[in-house]
Amino acid sequence: MSSVKLGDDYVRVPKLDVGGSNWVLYKERLTWAADAKGLVGHLDGTSIKP
Repeated sequence: MSSVKLGDDYVRVPKLDVGGSNWVLYKERLTWAADAKGLVGHLDGTSIKP
């Protein structure tokens, strides 16, 4: 398994606009960031509850 260090810009999630106008970008970036940190299972429900 190779180790790749991701920059902060890669996992930066924009603030969700109150009106939801940036929802698509927010959701996509949040998913990428969670996946990069190995936490995407918590978003999609595939992680086993402790």
